[in-house]
Amino acid sequence: MIDAGKIKEMNSLEPIAEKYIESITAKDIDNGKQFDVVLLPEIVKELKSKLISENSNVENSPTVEVNTIKYSATIKDGYVSQIVFYFDLNVTASNDTVAKKVTVELTLKPVNPGQAVTFDLPSTAGF
Repeated sequence: MIDAGKIKEMNSLEPIAEKYIESITAKDIDNGKQFDVVLLPEIVKELKSKLISENSNVENSPTVEVNTIKYSATIKDGYVSQIVFYFDLNVTASNDTVAKKVTVELTLKPVNPGQAVTFDLPSTAGF
């Protein structure tokens, strides 16, 4: 469903966030602030055309229509503590005529925000 070869094209989007936002609301939550963002239908269509393969080579693959994309970002102690993406979709199976409404929720939680990150690389001695 995701066309990985097209992800690079995402750089073609203008870096002006306001151009893509329908609404932003903010509220205090759990000693932080949560920002809820709804993207404009135009950017939803553009993202769909860049990320979802319209000509899937997989036999009997479903048809996916992206209705809305929303996300919430929660800020605590000056760091993003959580980002939740919501994708409202209509999915029609290849042998069906009725679309099913689906909401996909993707939650990202940074671990130890603001802390140093270290990792060890394997030894490359002898290469």
